[in-house]
Amino acid sequence: MKLDLKLFEEHPSWPAVRYVHRVLKDKGHQSYLAGGCVRDGLIGRRPKDFDLATDAVPAEVESYFDKTIDIGKSFGVIIVHHQGENIEVTTFRKDGDYKDGRRPETVDFSSAEEDAVRRDFTINGLFYDLDLAEVIDYVNGLEDLKKQVIKAVGVPHERFEEDQLRVLRAIRFAAELDFDIEPNTWKSLLLFRHKVSSVSAERITEELRKIFLSGNPLKGFLLLNESLILKEIWPELKMFESQLYETMVYKAFAHLKDEKRLELFIGILALLESYFEYEHVGGGMRVHVDRQLEGFMRFRFPRDVIRSVTYALRNFTIANELDTKSLTLLAEPNGGILLLDLIKLYHFVRGEDLKPVEEFLDRYLGLCNEKGQLPKRLVTGEDLEALNIPHGRIYSEILEEAFVKQLDGDFEDPQKAKVWLSENYSINDQKS
Repeated sequence: MKLDLKLFEEHPSWPAVRYVHRVLKDKGHQSYLAGGCVRDGLIGRRPKDFDLATDAVPAEVESYFDKTIDIGKSFGVIIVHHQGENIEVTTFRKDGDYKDGRRPETVDFSSAEEDAVRRDFTINGLFYDLDLAEVIDYVNGLEDLKKQVIKAVGVPHERFEEDQLRVLRAIRFAAELDFDIEPNTWKSLLLFRHKVSSVSAERITEELRKIFLSGNPLKGFLLLNESLILKEIWPELKMFESQLYETMVYKAFAHLKDEKRLELFIGILALLESYFEYEHVGGGMRVHVDRQLEGFMRFRFPRDVIRSVTYALRNFTIANELDTKSLTLLAEPNGGILLLDLIKLYHFVRGEDLKPVEEFLDRYLGLCNEKGQLPKRLVTGEDLEALNIPHGRIYSEILEEAFVKQLDGDFEDPQKAKVWLSENYSINDQKS
């Protein structure tokens, strides 16, 4: 396999990478591109960022450059800031014992070969010598790239023992790259699945995010379910007991493969699970929705995602009536768009007639202005205050009723709206 340097040269960080590499070499050190960027270059993917591995120790790296950031000096990791770009420089190291299932207790700075064999998967253990234009492979990573497999470096059991998050990383790489997981690595992964729940919520959330947005979320989700890791990290999801709901989830994830909105994946999972429990357990839909919202709060999804999903799920049953009241719910900036997307997706995965949804969408778009916003309300809070209508439930109900009538065309200007308001909600009515 040959690395395509053009993919690197088009990257905005490339000049900074070349500069940092050149300084390290001029100081008499080894300097190689390492890890994911080498893997991506070999399979024709543009890297997200670049890492350099070197035999220079952190103190030396800091002394060679004007601007550095210590993000893990004891583990040999220094960020070099150059011309607006941050380049991670890592000293070759050999890890000591892992006692917390996350990181080594100690590290010893070592050689490139020892650094390669302490990495997680063979395809991530490759180096690239920029001066010789050749790949350095101590772990048979090139062969595994050709085979398109995710294979643990060395003994799989030991790699997963060191860091339990690697069971999720294996699945994430399989989804991102559309690779298979090598059989022995898969067997060992299954043995360690029960330990994933002990990993921090932040690390689990980040891997889930990458799986969902990988471009192949269905494959990732299939592997999460098949390995039973999904039960470990998200026990509230019971719907896989039903073949119907399992099929709907997979249909949704296949449909969302090009989506880069995390809230869509989270939203459809929580929504379908809520309906599953509503149909199989009974009780009010709101109870099941709140249970799902409480469940995914254990993760560390961004606040805007949580806010949108919460709004969309709590208003879904009303919005799914596809009437004028439903239209008013779409106007909410923090969740309205997600609500509309979930309505479309819900009907799609259930194999229902999409014509009513399309007509609803057409009506919504027809009412919106060029910015995609519904018209301003003709009846406002100031109008209600002018009639001495007290704040409270009735206050909100009047505003919503007025907006529905406005969208239905019952009145077209503020004057007619105020006439309707005074005729139907006079101060005497409120006192009575």
